[in-house]
Amino acid sequence: MENRINSINDVLKAYEDLLLGYTDNYKEYIYKDAVFIQRLKGHLCTEPLRAYISQMQETDIHDFSTTSVNAETETMAYALVSYERDKRFVTNVLGLVKDQERWMIVLSMVSESEDPLNNWFSSIEEQTKELSNIIKAIDTYIEGIYTLDSSLALSVFEEHARMLSTDKDGNLADFPCTVFGERWKGLCPASESGISKYGNVENIRMLSNNLAVVQVMDAKRWDFFHDYLSFAKINEKWMVIHKITRMPTSKR
Repeated sequence: MENRINSINDVLKAYEDLLLGYTDNYKEYIYKDAVFIQRLKGHLCTEPLRAYISQMQETDIHDFSTTSVNAETETMAYALVSYERDKRFVTNVLGLVKDQERWMIVLSMVSESEDPLNNWFSSIEEQTKELSNIIKAIDTYIEGIYTLDSSLALSVFEEHARMLSTDKDGNLADFPCTVFGERWKGLCPASESGISKYGNVENIRMLSNNLAVVQVMDAKRWDFFHDYLSFAKINEKWMVIHKITRMPTSKR
């Protein structure tokens, strides 16, 4: 675990150096199709992460710090970093996947505020309501896995959402989440095999009142998975916009 955290911290330092313009070594640390996600004026904005970094190099960034690193599995992790940019306070979630022996950033999701505490909610009740709606979306996703109903599972996914993982050969794999339908076709669902449904929300981190990242453990038939699900509130509905998953390594 210590070596894993050290390796991820090296990538985070490189990310800081990229933002500050100290290096332009994108290839070693940033996946070629890594995405940047932000809500601007009520709209979900996505662009290539490398393009976003190039733009940030022209701004005044300082006080970069790592708040937390979650690396409970061998092949995927996410980190929370923060910095100040042009007198605005930025909270930045980074998703990382291991490609062979190298950790790569595959996702950057950002919220910005003039409030250094990033207090997006007027009350605990308001925040609790949003958390409850995220849990409902996760319940739908887990029910879709349990019944192998890809339409149900995908009903809480934005249509362009992608899924990244490390495959059995240690290579980074990148698919549209619509691949569920193809992969589940013809399989007997757990719901018809006497297998109990399993889903456990291990962590929810809200970046704002319309962006969140959730760590979930779930099961498809006999296989356990870890998922990092990135959510955005779109048309008043919480939707998964990005998924990082660990391929099953254990059985029930």
